[in-house]
Amino acid sequence: MLKSLSQTTVIEKNGHRVSITPNEIKSGGNNYRVYRIRATILGKRITQTARTLEEAEKKANALLGQLKAKGGIIATYTPEQVTVIEAALKTVTEAKVTLTQAVTQYTEAAQYLPAGVSLVEAVRGYASRVAKESVKPISVLALVEKYKENIKDTSDEHQRTIGIKLDRIAAFFRCNVDDVTAEEIDQWLQSLEVGPLTRNHHRTAIVSLFRYAQRKNYLPKGGMTEADSSDTAKTESKAIEAYTPAEAFFILKNIEKRWKPYVAIGLFTGIRPQEILNLQWEDIKRDHIEVRASDSKVGIRRIVPRVPTLTAWLRTARKKKGPIAPVFKGGNMSRQQSLGRAMRGVVAAAVKNAQDPKATKAQKELGSMKVIFDGLRHTFISYRLAIVKDFPQVAMEAGNSVEIIQRHYNKRATEKEARTFFALTPTGKKNILAAIA
Repeated sequence: MLKSLSQTTVIEKNGHRVSITPNEIKSGGNNYRVYRIRATILGKRITQTARTLEEAEKKANALLGQLKAKGGIIATYTPEQVTVIEAALKTVTEAKVTLTQAVTQYTEAAQYLPAGVSLVEAVRGYASRVAKESVKPISVLALVEKYKENIKDTSDEHQRTIGIKLDRIAAFFRCNVDDVTAEEIDQWLQSLEVGPLTRNHHRTAIVSLFRYAQRKNYLPKGGMTEADSSDTAKTESKAIEAYTPAEAFFILKNIEKRWKPYVAIGLFTGIRPQEILNLQWEDIKRDHIEVRASDSKVGIRRIVPRVPTLTAWLRTARKKKGPIAPVFKGGNMSRQQSLGRAMRGVVAAAVKNAQDPKATKAQKELGSMKVIFDGLRHTFISYRLAIVKDFPQVAMEAGNSVEIIQRHYNKRATEKEARTFFALTPTGKKNILAAIA
């Protein structure tokens, strides 16, 4: 164990200095005093030891004499100062400049810096201005149109959903893209008056747009864009919810007839809501359902198994061709609104039945039923995983990653619950299910 005993002694001669520091070493229960002679020569530390102060002074004087004879330059520093110098030398060496060059240039540049502005900030600002002068000017509106052309090889659904966000961006920012600031983007996101998840989806769209601008030299290349610097809304991580077998059966038996195929496909295949809206009866094959690449959220064709339970529910509703879901003049927005009303109506009926004084036990258990966002898809994935117990298989069927399936759906349901769910039929053979219909 090494312990410093007192302050360092410095011996100076002909402009050269050497330090002597007494230390105590504990070894084998005994204490020993030693003296360390230290000097730094052109960034290289020299250390010698001596048992007595007299010996240390002799070594220090001898070292000074040798340095004088050789014309050496020596400076003595504290250990802390030596650490700082060594770090500085390493930094300038990596930058391929000398320490003298670095200090000289910094000293000269510092004379022109405004109060409170660092040299790094000044250089970044200058580099940003130079880079900005080299980019091609383009309005946000024109950039949006170019970006839409660039993504035409993606799925129709992706183009539609991001197109809505891009149009909102173009309507808000009536200027060149290189004039948009992160603060203005934050103001736009806040003006949308939407939830944090939807806000982040809009932020993702403008980040993608600005990175495209970088690639096409409409924004300075390298580093973060103003969109990247905008704030991400904080979202709460909510646990996945799914309908119970009884709730699923009640929905299937009581949903409007025109929406029954949609609900059945959602519950027994897990296909995404928008993908179901894009399905045609021609896509319903004997043993599978084809989700075309143009209709897929991720732009990849997907083959989804057709379980026997689904066949039973589609038997009376099957058509030869045409869309699975009803079509409205208002497009998909009107379709989603109609489905939402239908689902809320079913839930309201379940709650009303539960409040009836004559309600059965099974009907009362539906008193807490609610509309679950993406509930049809969550229900299928939860029960499917409980049955097959194969993450890659379920991920492939759902068009999702294995990581997402593991994180959100693992152990969401028991195998017993899953078997009850996939045994549901229009005839309601199970007494408990028949009782709530």
